[in-house]
Amino acid sequence: MNKFSTLSNFTLQVAVIFIAWYFVSSASSIVNKITLQNYPYPMTVALVSLCYVELCSVPVLRLWHIKQPSISNYYLIYYIIPISFGKVIAVVSAYVSVWKVSVSYVQTVKATMPLFAVFSARIVLKERQTKHVYLSLIPIIIGVAIATFTELSFDLGGLLSALLSTGIYSVLNVFVKKVLEGTDIHPLYLLALNSRIAAILLFPVWCFRDGLLLWRGVELTVCNFSLIFIYPIFFFLQFYLSCNFN
Repeated sequence: MNKFSTLSNFTLQVAVIFIAWYFVSSASSIVNKITLQNYPYPMTVALVSLCYVELCSVPVLRLWHIKQPSISNYYLIYYIIPISFGKVIAVVSAYVSVWKVSVSYVQTVKATMPLFAVFSARIVLKERQTKHVYLSLIPIIIGVAIATFTELSFDLGGLLSALLSTGIYSVLNVFVKKVLEGTDIHPLYLLALNSRIAAILLFPVWCFRDGLLLWRGVELTVCNFSLIFIYPIFFFLQFYLSCNFN
């Protein structure tokens, strides 16, 4: 009876987190689309998002009394820094995809994440899946293909950016799982650390891209300014909820 109750509570918790993540992800895509329509600089939006995750994580870590763990050079060099580098590419690609194609199409392409997750787990974790799992991926591929051929606002760059972002996120989830299993680091602290390193890695590239444009003078209305500081809230919540799945 206790085992059944524990399993039911765990299932309910996972279901609530999944529904909350999907709602936040959808709301985030809509807000991001509005932001990028008024302020078409996805790299700047990505940099602000990464910095905002760090700023939001610090007070939460202190409120929950989560101490800074000791991280070995092995995990730092071979896992955390590569994860942060991949996060830079994934975040920028995600914003480029939202900028170029419709929100509904981006959400459809995100449905390919199980496809990437299965194969990345097979390569990295050596996990083997049953034939039923592989067969269940076929409807996903067919659905995305149909959506691609019928998408009115189709853009090849947007499709490739969405696929790149989704694929990298799937691989990163596998590596994050290995870090959490091999260390005593808290998921939220790992999120903050990866975002901090990713922001540092992205900043030099941003300086030569959007930074120069801002230096030459780009008009920023009150609406754009407010949106730039609203959407990172959804960005932080989305990543925080995703940490609970690892």
